Amino acid sequence: MTEERLQAYENLIQALLTCPEGEEWDLLQANQELVDPEFIQVIERVAGEKEKAGEEDAATFLRDVLAELGHFQAYMDLIEMLLNCENEADVESLLNANQNLLDAGLVQSMLAVANDLLVQGDGDNANFLMNLAGELMGIYENYQS
Repeated sequence: MTEERLQAYENLIQALLTCPEGEEWDLLQANQELVDPEFIQVIERVAGEKEKAGEEDAATFLRDVLAELGHFQAYMDLIEMLLNCENEADVESLLNANQNLLDAGLVQSMLAVANDLLVQGDGDNANFLMNLAGELMGIYENYQS
């Protein structure tokens, strides 16, 4: 890990600690190029340091972020698999097999990836994800009612 990369991780952790409540997810998605196994190790180290310094709230917050990162990675993996599906039956089968991930977090992640794909000029995959996110949102909202 380079010094520059370590500094980027620490800057992101500091941004997470100081961002308004509820914006953590957006911050992670905006910096997803930094969200990797090394980042997780740095968060664990910083959480331990915060705990030793008596900063229990910060340590607990960072451990909560670690739990969310597990979901984040699972969402990204599922989205990648969805983009590689050959047909609608494969998409449906994949969604059925991953029902534990079908929530608002997945929808947010799909829309963020779709936006990135649009910027990259991949309109077909972006539209696929936006349409699927819309369908999931409808299902999720009906389920919540």
